[in-house]
Amino acid sequence: MAKPTIIPGLDARTPLRHAARELLTARLADLRTFEDGARSLDVEKIHDLRVATRRLRAGLEVLCKAPSDEVRSLGGALGAVRDLQVELEWLDTRTSDPQERERVGRALRGKLTRAREQLQRALARWSRRDVSRVVRMFETARKSGRLGGDWGASRLKNDLSALKPKLKSLRGVITPDETHALRKKVKKLKYEAELFQEAYPRTVKKWTSALSALQTRLGDMHDADLRCSWLDHNRAASPRLRGLASKERAELTVQLVRELKIWHQQDRLGTLRRCLWDR
Repeated sequence: MAKPTIIPGLDARTPLRHAARELLTARLADLRTFEDGARSLDVEKIHDLRVATRRLRAGLEVLCKAPSDEVRSLGGALGAVRDLQVELEWLDTRTSDPQERERVGRALRGKLTRAREQLQRALARWSRRDVSRVVRMFETARKSGRLGGDWGASRLKNDLSALKPKLKSLRGVITPDETHALRKKVKKLKYEAELFQEAYPRTVKKWTSALSALQTRLGDMHDADLRCSWLDHNRAASPRLRGLASKERAELTVQLVRELKIWHQQDRLGTLRRCLWDR
């Protein structure tokens, strides 16, 4: 996964009227770097562009206090393609029978073709119209205070508090909806924390390290949930494939439950909250 651009010269003392514009411009530039690769339907570039849309969305929500329908729409089109690519890659590695691969993957490939067409339209709309709309939003960015001011720590603290009930509600049985909801919260929090990398790097390093590990577990579970669902509705899928997907999901559930148990036992939410004031 590509990392966000580090902006030279920014630190905790940088006035927000300057820092906000620099951060938003950098997040948009990162996104645009991957556009051509996504147009060519390169698997990794689609993933990198999808991540870049999330980072830009986080920047707009934190620094402009406004969500962007344009960035969300592009991210949705990218996600539709990426999810199907992941499932087809899984299928290719789980069966050596080309006829089975063809039968089971036929519906997925049809969906992928349509998703790719929708993505091409979304990318064309993004370049033609949406980029300029997003740039105009930069004018509404925060202008008072400093990048390392208490407002940022308070924002992250509040978002961390919102994560607590989601974590506490999960135990041995984890539903797909619960996994998806927690995954969205964790991703959002991580990409918001990255905005303060230049202001308090030690704190952000601790946050991104902890949240990335949890995000990976949740992402694997989300993929497994989607996989089990489409196999259950795919008449061509053999009992062997369905059983394999269910077994892998059960193993991933054990790993996620173990990770969540560590979060509870080590009070990682409390640790992350306390290090906000240790900058």
